[in-house]
Amino acid sequence: MALEILKLNAPKVEQPDHIKRLIEEARLRIDSFVEGRGDHPLAGFVPSDFDEVYDMLCRLAMDRDGCFVEWGAGFGVATMLAASLGFDAQGIEIQGDLVAEAERLAKDFEIDAEFVVASYVPAEAQELIDFTEGPDWLEPGGQNGHDLLDIDPADIDIVFAYPWPGESEVIEAIFERLCSPGALLFTWNNLEGMKIMRHRNQFR
Repeated sequence: MALEILKLNAPKVEQPDHIKRLIEEARLRIDSFVEGRGDHPLAGFVPSDFDEVYDMLCRLAMDRDGCFVEWGAGFGVATMLAASLGFDAQGIEIQGDLVAEAERLAKDFEIDAEFVVASYVPAEAQELIDFTEGPDWLEPGGQNGHDLLDIDPADIDIVFAYPWPGESEVIEAIFERLCSPGALLFTWNNLEGMKIMRHRNQFR
């Protein structure tokens, strides 16, 4: 495999006031959004631990800047946190109502981050998921989010994702196929916590 796990510590960061307000407001809006859907929850939507994500993004920002793309952006909070740290940050999310909420939150906090309603699984990655038991939302379809954002995945510096069970291996395979040596895959989930993987393959 062309990915290596990096052992990076992310010391607790003292959040600026505007970041505290952003995270607090995001949590309130997410709770209201989830409650408002009642018995019709969105498949695959569970927010990350934004405090821990911000700590790690601060650590990563010490070594690099550049293009940050969130695969499965949800409310786009990780994308906004990355933008606040100077990354050129975009989010790809297949659920239109989540993108609308992300755009509203970014506008209210005057954060320069772009979101598109699309799939982050391009057609050329179809073969990577044909024989998996991953979630339904991994199936390619609709528009390619990278095309809509006018981003070549080979130019992405950091991909962030919150994998669900059955999704991690597929995300890693897509990242390995599309992204370039030196790029980082930053994932977070409840069971494993944070994981940073670096693309090290010299032959794509």
